[in-house]
Amino acid sequence: MSGIQHKAVGNYYWVNIVSFSTIKNPDAGQFISRNPANKQLLEHYQEHSLAEVEIAIAELQQHIATSCLNDLPNRIAFLQRFSRLLRVNRLAVAELITLEMGKLLVESLAEVDKSIALCEEFSQHGPEWLSDQHQDGGRISFQPVGVVLAVMPWNFPLWQVLRCAVPAWLAGNTLALKHATNVSGSALLLERLAREAANGASYLRTLLIGVDKIASVVADERIRALHFTGSITVGRKLARLAAAHGKRSVLELGGSDPFIVLQGADVEQAAEAAVIARFRNAGQSCTAAKRLIVMASVYEQFIESFSLRMQRLEPGDPMLESTTLAPLARQDFLLRIQQQLEQAAAEGARVLACGKAVSDTGWFAQPLLMEAGSNSVLTTSETFGPVAAIQCAESVDEAIGLANNSRYGLAASLWCDAAEENVGAANRLADRLQCGLVAINRLTRSSPLQPFAGVKDSGYGYELGRLGLMELVTAKVVLGGRVH
Repeated sequence: MSGIQHKAVGNYYWVNIVSFSTIKNPDAGQFISRNPANKQLLEHYQEHSLAEVEIAIAELQQHIATSCLNDLPNRIAFLQRFSRLLRVNRLAVAELITLEMGKLLVESLAEVDKSIALCEEFSQHGPEWLSDQHQDGGRISFQPVGVVLAVMPWNFPLWQVLRCAVPAWLAGNTLALKHATNVSGSALLLERLAREAANGASYLRTLLIGVDKIASVVADERIRALHFTGSITVGRKLARLAAAHGKRSVLELGGSDPFIVLQGADVEQAAEAAVIARFRNAGQSCTAAKRLIVMASVYEQFIESFSLRMQRLEPGDPMLESTTLAPLARQDFLLRIQQQLEQAAAEGARVLACGKAVSDTGWFAQPLLMEAGSNSVLTTSETFGPVAAIQCAESVDEAIGLANNSRYGLAASLWCDAAEENVGAANRLADRLQCGLVAINRLTRSSPLQPFAGVKDSGYGYELGRLGLMELVTAKVVLGGRVH
């Protein structure tokens, strides 16, 4: 980091980056896993050749070609075996997630548990969701689309993949996984577990390939659908590629989720929830509370309560129970946060409170609460890190307006008077928010049984629930014949 100047703001120091475009991942183009807590190399993987990619896709296609279209009981049995393997290997899977991307071990364990629940819920509801329907003298059956390409991010190495893979498997599809390079170990472990659950069959193959090979995979006629989670820029490029080759796609492109605190809300409860919502996974979550929008009448009280709780966060080794703030997953992510802070300061944002100082043993970022305007980079873009932007609203209408003043529309959290007579009012406000998920007086969360999707630039198509399953099936209508 020679030649980089440091600038002090309060007790916080950030790096003056000349240009956002100059920030690069030093491991780009390599399949390297590093421990974010100490920067140490974990493993160096060999990139797959085009010949190896061809073998993997051929295996996935062959499994679909040789399997019976009506083998739903077998697919459910596979999901149940896979779920049991996750449960047996729960700690090992969680430890690998923490080692590769840095989240707290307790958060990794929760990710594994949520993935197990996903398998179990889909196993239970699959027969109902995929049962034939009879309408207007015809029968509608649901059949697989084929091989699905999943291009997945690093922040939830297991859950992010399985919320695509589980419905794909249940529908009778197979999955080609292009995971983030820094979690290649997690991707390969997932493949091994899937192969064991399938008694050696190829339900999932991991493709260790760079971005330069993705286009050829999307173009492959055996790939029939694309699932992508990541940035708007990359998502749009892949969507254009998929459309050009007649492939369906589902995109989840992130969020800048508002956390709205209205007059009458329990401010202490809201502040406690806001700290969790902003700083879990070190702030590296699409549904993190990135924009705090607080009514003027409780603004100062909320700032004080939030700041006190933020200052109790303990950065350190994510394997330890005493640690409550994890590092960022990669060096370039830390530099991006630092660049955003520099830009925000130039735009007039100011630091209201700092968390505990962090060491440079790993890629840690000091938690911050910053007051930022509507045109700040902190409120107009997605901030992936432990920085909370706060805005003051004079009225409910202004709060809703600030919340909707975003290109994103993934999720929102609304905190208000919990009295029974205000439930109807809260629901009416929730209906005014432009997003796919609203949580009233609780943290936002995705559920295996509920559809998950954003609006505006947060993407399109559904994950999870029956609607997510329907994205990965073909509905075949049979007219005539005997209808039972």
